[in-house]
Amino acid sequence: MVRARQLIAVLTLAALVLAACASDPGPGRTASPSEDRACDAAVQTVDLRVGSICGIEYSNQYDQRSHAYLGIPYARQPVADLRWKAPEPLDSLEGNPFAATKFGSECVQPSSELSGYSGSEECLFLNVYRPTDHTKTALPVMVWIPGGGFIVGSGSEPVMNGTALANQDVILVAMNYRLGSLGFLRYQGNDTAIDGNFAILDQQLAMQWVKDNIERFGGDPDQITLFGESAGSMSTGLHLFSVPESNNLFRAAIMESNIMSVPYNTPQQAAKNGQDFIELLCGAYSGDESCPADGRWLRSLSTQQIAQAQNLTFPAGGIGGLLVPGMRAGTTWNATINTEPVTGQPIQGFNEGSKPKPYVFGVNRNEGVFFLPASSTMTPEQYENAVVQTFGAALAQEIMAYSEDGKRLYDPAGYEPLPIGGMTTASQALGQLQTDYGVAAANMKSASRALPQLEKAGVSSFGYHFVQHSEFNFAGMERCNPPSGNICHTTEMPYVFSNFLKKTAVGAFEPADDVTDADKALADTMTQAWANFAKNPDQGLGHPKLTNANSDEYVHWGTPVTIGDLIPKARYDFWETILP
Repeated sequence: MVRARQLIAVLTLAALVLAACASDPGPGRTASPSEDRACDAAVQTVDLRVGSICGIEYSNQYDQRSHAYLGIPYARQPVADLRWKAPEPLDSLEGNPFAATKFGSECVQPSSELSGYSGSEECLFLNVYRPTDHTKTALPVMVWIPGGGFIVGSGSEPVMNGTALANQDVILVAMNYRLGSLGFLRYQGNDTAIDGNFAILDQQLAMQWVKDNIERFGGDPDQITLFGESAGSMSTGLHLFSVPESNNLFRAAIMESNIMSVPYNTPQQAAKNGQDFIELLCGAYSGDESCPADGRWLRSLSTQQIAQAQNLTFPAGGIGGLLVPGMRAGTTWNATINTEPVTGQPIQGFNEGSKPKPYVFGVNRNEGVFFLPASSTMTPEQYENAVVQTFGAALAQEIMAYSEDGKRLYDPAGYEPLPIGGMTTASQALGQLQTDYGVAAANMKSASRALPQLEKAGVSSFGYHFVQHSEFNFAGMERCNPPSGNICHTTEMPYVFSNFLKKTAVGAFEPADDVTDADKALADTMTQAWANFAKNPDQGLGHPKLTNANSDEYVHWGTPVTIGDLIPKARYDFWETILP
């Protein structure tokens, strides 16, 4: 049908997993965010420019405590005439003080509910976690952009409880931003011009809010580190490399599992996606795909109508994952380059106008396994067809012929059966390919382009490889279980935040009971390292700066912590010629 129905599944699986996380407020809290509560007298009231706010005492599963200010609106809510428009600053807060004692609504996203969606369009909120010692000032600040494939996610996901980081004497801020079509639609028609990139503008306004207000919480507005995972990492990379207007809003960045090989839409691609989506809306709700989709009509649609139409743009089956036909053309709901405020592709390094800043990027050992098809019936023929349609016949044959130490890495024939979580030989080859091409080599190529720019500016970049193999399985997928040996996408997050959770049902998480002493020790080390980077970006995460992206200078987060390469040099050299 329309191209929207052919949307590739980049991060869709991650999105659904994180959606489950987002629906549960999490363990170890001192008060339920769903409850209306009066201001906690033990928590300092903070006077902001738009009014005063009060918070609550918060905790994590290890009984560490922080002062949390939850559900703070950072913009006018993007509803009615503000739907599909750039966010506008908030003039004032309701209440005196405003009770920042529960999370605000997540943004509209797919769910298993009968309506097909959860959340609200009134969703531009952020959460602030600070140490309980409110006399501390000039603290470094870490601003978290949540992931979820630009489709789901929120700043209230339970694994991202900022208490452990606050106990490292930093302030943690986690934001919401618009998702899917509401965050990225680009459409030019009749009297209506919808420019897209609203999610990126939301993030930027939240960053501006932090810059303007964080000193009142004891934070230092000149020591802000931007970080995120998956789509949050991709967003961080956009602000770092491709959004010059964000230059003065942070001083350093950490990108966890940035899917750097996925290109962002050109204005032409985004406009075509938007036209297809509008036709889908018109066909569904007016019976006429040629309906006059003017601004008044578009803003008269209900949230449910938009959400249900948007759900039709997600893949219903097929191969799935990063490697499917159309990958190199970009995804439907993501940023548009050469459109305010995004200037270009982050894989190109720092785009014109963007100021080089110190940054860290990292990769989990088996990232790509997370994006494998849910079905256990993936055949070598299906896999080969996907590789051919993505890369072309000649290049596909070269890819599948690649071998290393006598093992064919991207050909199912190079693997032995592994009957765990659908890990056929074809699945193993696809997982390896998606890890190397989609994440590792692509981030290395971006870094190789950025290194001369960083050197000229007198700042550094750093890289890591997350390799911890433990009994703990945050992803909740069988193919990520310990017997598989896979260290999947998202696996590092419980270690960064020192919040070990496991999925018990759809949308339900509880503290994991299979966390080893080694896991906890590594988490303590990583949480401290991330906080230390916010305090002193020049030190990285306590490991050497990169002098060459294709080097042995990557810290390997595992037990023990070591230094080594990200992928073998010969493998990077192979992909370096293929990546854009």
